[in-house]
Amino acid sequence: MPKLKTIKVSGGGDYAKVAERLKEFHSQYKTGKIETSYNLTEAMICFKAIITPDTTKPERYFTGHSLGAIKGVKAFEKLETIAVGRALAFLGLLADGDIASADEMETYKEELGGDIDPSEAIAKLGEAEDENQLKVIWKNLSEKERQNKEVLSLKDFLKEEFNNQKNAGQ
Repeated sequence: MPKLKTIKVSGGGDYAKVAERLKEFHSQYKTGKIETSYNLTEAMICFKAIITPDTTKPERYFTGHSLGAIKGVKAFEKLETIAVGRALAFLGLLADGDIASADEMETYKEELGGDIDPSEAIAKLGEAEDENQLKVIWKNLSEKERQNKEVLSLKDFLKEEFNNQKNAGQ
């Protein structure tokens, strides 16, 4: 695969914008599909992107999540773009324009809180439909998964959302 078009960022590194990676995705995966969804509270947005490279094989897909505060006019769009960018990276279309090597993925896992891939834990948490299910899923995660910053942030966000839903229903 050719290297994607990149721009220079502060620190001298290269960065392939999500728009460039999307062009490459659509070029390589003619039957591919990108779906996004979100959960919104008064202060936070959680986006989930699902990328299916081949819709004839829907069992093979890649997810990306983003969580952030509602700040500024473009917060919604930015967080959606981040989620899509993460899903593209899991597919192999990385922000530096290259495909991830095994060493890079190990470094990434260490940066996220150890030698775990948080995407599975994040996906499990995303399946919770209420606070009780969230508690059960949380208890079944490993200690390393529970200590991961992204996993912990999503759990706190979902807990707040479920509490808000419960309070709105009363």
